[in-house]
Amino acid sequence: MEKAIVLAAAACCCTAAASVCQRMGAKNSQTSLIAAGAATMLLASHALAAGPLAAAQPGFTILDPLSASLLGVFLFGEHIRTGAADLAGEALALGVVIAAAVTLSRSCHLAGENSHPSRLVEPAAVRA
Repeated sequence: MEKAIVLAAAACCCTAAASVCQRMGAKNSQTSLIAAGAATMLLASHALAAGPLAAAQPGFTILDPLSASLLGVFLFGEHIRTGAADLAGEALALGVVIAAAVTLSRSCHLAGENSHPSRLVEPAAVRA
């Protein structure tokens, strides 16, 4: 399961690298864009194969926008609004994304793939 999480994080980094190449738009970055895209697909498919979807998907969900924001600030000079209300809104949005990813990763539907939630727990009469 840890392997799936690490591969998901690596795939997000490759996605960010591909975005940088695309935004730069230089002729020299075409090869880098193709390589980053191929690495992203390879790492993402290995992440999904290495463990359950519940292990890899939260990493994709949380790290993709986070890496995009960090690259925008540090490489392209974009600015994050730093007013109190703006920071509170950004923190709230980040908290909602993380909480939703954690909730979905613990969904009872993932435990049995396609089974009904009532079938995942044995009835008390059967256990006794």
